[in-house]
Amino acid sequence: MSAAVVLAGAALAAPANAAPGEVVFFVDPGQSGVSGLAKRDGNAKSTAFTSFRQVQDVAKRRGVKHVRLLIVGGVHHLTEPIVWDYSPKGSSIVFDTAPGTGRVVFDGSRMNTARAARYPGQTTCATYLLCIKAGYGSFTISGKTFQNAPNGIRLKGNTNITITGNVFKNLSGSKGYGGIHTESSSGLKIKNNLFSKLKNSGKMHGIYLVRTSRSTISGNRFEYVTGDPVRVRVSSNNLVSGNKFYRSGSYATFSEWRDTTKGEGCGKGNVFSKNIYGNSYGNKKKPMILWGGKGSPPVWGKCSTPSIKNGGGNKYRTTKPW
Repeated sequence: MSAAVVLAGAALAAPANAAPGEVVFFVDPGQSGVSGLAKRDGNAKSTAFTSFRQVQDVAKRRGVKHVRLLIVGGVHHLTEPIVWDYSPKGSSIVFDTAPGTGRVVFDGSRMNTARAARYPGQTTCATYLLCIKAGYGSFTISGKTFQNAPNGIRLKGNTNITITGNVFKNLSGSKGYGGIHTESSSGLKIKNNLFSKLKNSGKMHGIYLVRTSRSTISGNRFEYVTGDPVRVRVSSNNLVSGNKFYRSGSYATFSEWRDTTKGEGCGKGNVFSKNIYGNSYGNKKKPMILWGGKGSPPVWGKCSTPSIKNGGGNKYRTTKPW
């Protein structure tokens, strides 16, 4: 059997990094207006599916657990968020790129977020380019660009997700939360991504972890992010290490926030180590880390022990570190 197969059973030339038993689907969101869609089976670039929902429906119907999406390169102007909710136990979903087609760019400049919010299951996803809902499988998202939308990726109720080698740029909006916004998740690996020009009144973060634990943020670059580039909320045992920060943040480089009006507690065990950090978005010196203790804005409340600790090896630099 080929390392990668198609649902029709015919062998398909697999990408070099395809795992044994993976089913490969070609997806080209930019072809939604072309003719002959009924004949599309996702088996080749010429017959690529035009929506991610089509892939999920087929995979679910056929009981496919290991899916590799070969997304055709180019700028894809999304009119609604990509909502992925198929993730059975033991499954693996890889957001890959069709070989030889160039970089995949998800652009939200044509999205109607108000319209998307009316769709069943999309209320919390309306302002994001990609929304992955609770599931039991693993995900890998690599080598993509997310741009021109209020937010990038939203994760809720997920474990074992790797987000690597992506670019998050020009994200802004009144409902902007982050390039990557997680909730009730654990075991995430967010590495080697670029977060550039994420802006609003200060709530926009590069990475915003909510009720998220045991995750690693490493090797990323952050520049011109108005809110604190890494923010946690009721989150514990996350490691932020080996990242580079430039002109980003309002209060600190790595900070904690909690809503005391909702009785939210403090996090614990979060570590900041071996990073290069600098001045705020407004080019002023700011704290390296900030948790809900002495010196925090009063609305954050107080925590008895530090929820974020300095793990050592951090360096302060005012010039761009890359």
